[in-house]
Amino acid sequence: MPWIEANGASLRYELSGSGKDVVVLVHEAGGCLESYEDAVPGFEKDFRVLRYDQRGFGFSEKVKELTFDMVVADLAGLLDALKITDPVYLAGCAMGGDFSVGFALKHPSRVKKQIGRAHV
Repeated sequence: MPWIEANGASLRYELSGSGKDVVVLVHEAGGCLESYEDAVPGFEKDFRVLRYDQRGFGFSEKVKELTFDMVVADLAGLLDALKITDPVYLAGCAMGGDFSVGFALKHPSRVKKQIGRAHV
């Protein structure tokens, strides 16, 4: 799987599937892009599917400090680095849902629809 520099961190990601729209799958704390392995085939028929290891998790760059704002900025940086400019669908699991909500609040014009919900 490829790696990309985004927001000052090296992130492992996978972009697969077909379709005009992109769905971003944001994993839980302690997870990785493989957390969605079983769900991907269902999305790939209609979407391009973006999964990534968040900073500090999976095979992405390890850190001593991690903040909510940093993780939200990493997703914006990842979309920028991949030149994904159209609004995306967001799906997050557990803490990934929290990060998805944070991204949608900070970057509302970049989100077409939020799928799922966060822990509030």
